Amino acid sequence: MRKGTFAMVAVLFCGFHGRQPLACGNRWRDNRRWVAFGGCHPQISDTYIRVGRVDRKLALQRNTIGIGRVIQVLKGAARSGVEVPQLLASCDIPRALLEQPGARIERDTFIKLLMLVMQQTQDEFVGLGQGRKSKPGTFSMMTHAVINCSSLGKALERGIRFYDMFDLQLSTQLVVEDGHAMLVSRADNRLDFREVILETQFLLSLRFMSWLIGKPMVLSAVEFDFPDTDPDRHVLFSCPIRFSMPVNRLIFSADYL
Repeated sequence: MRKGTFAMVAVLFCGFHGRQPLACGNRWRDNRRWVAFGGCHPQISDTYIRVGRVDRKLALQRNTIGIGRVIQVLKGAARSGVEVPQLLASCDIPRALLEQPGARIERDTFIKLLMLVMQQTQDEFVGLGQGRKSKPGTFSMMTHAVINCSSLGKALERGIRFYDMFDLQLSTQLVVEDGHAMLVSRADNRLDFREVILETQFLLSLRFMSWLIGKPMVLSAVEFDFPDTDPDRHVLFSCPIRFSMPVNRLIFSADYL
């Protein structure tokens, strides 16, 4: 069960093809194939590699992971006592690659790295939680808690209440106004990996919601309260991304609820 939990978290984070929602029947969700891309346009996974050089570059970005994210995961692992050289060797990642700012690794390799770190730290947060761990099976239990809800809105509310039971220095609220639904997140400014944590939370939330409804969710916008310092963030979400905003918000149509 633990191995399955690690795999599910890693797959949702990276957007791997070929996954399906859980088998439990539900009238607001079906068993369509999991669609593995990061954002808004339902056809982008089929079309972004067809047109030309820019699209091939986008395809490369979507199928690989920037070395900066690899370094962040390794920092979390090291802080939890994991031997970084052994991790790199197990994943066939050359140490010299860490010194190349523009380097990228295959998505499969990154998934393997995530799973190894989760297993060795016994932490679904891969050591980024500043001493606060999510024990293996936590995410799986959350999915069991929400899977039979009668709507996406009720599932989100229940999932938020589930994680509110833990002291994570991160709080989330579902807000609905003027036809828009918003997942609003607030994180302690003292968190070492604050930007990575917020970005990862929104990416996982998007993929998890899409998984629940059985199709890609179309976002209206993503907003962060920190400045734009990482060009890779612009390919994680295929929708407008605004930085240095008052709050962190994942915005989508209330019709999904």
